[in-house]
Amino acid sequence: MKAAGADFVEIFTRSDLPANHLYQSIGAHEIAHNWRALATPKNYDFPKAKWTLNTNTKELVVTTATDRVEVIPQYPQWFSFFTEAAMADFTITQSYMERTYLLIL
Repeated sequence: MKAAGADFVEIFTRSDLPANHLYQSIGAHEIAHNWRALATPKNYDFPKAKWTLNTNTKELVVTTATDRVEVIPQYPQWFSFFTEAAMADFTITQSYMERTYLLIL
């Protein structure tokens, strides 16, 4: 990569210890980390909605008492957290730390 003109490599990993040790052993330095979690917000207010079918378009039409609903999040889903404390507002199903390394060539 250096011969191709690269001065550095940015490496992204998960919580995998052998991979992290490998990158550290070749001189990569952790420059950032965050958490990924399959989670559900603890205070999410699921909309009370009615489902109907538009037979012309074959689309489901979802409406609340006041409006049409265009999107409903399906929980649990994956979130990126940039502080560990932010996860306190969620019920976590599974999580891992992502690490970013910088390797100067």
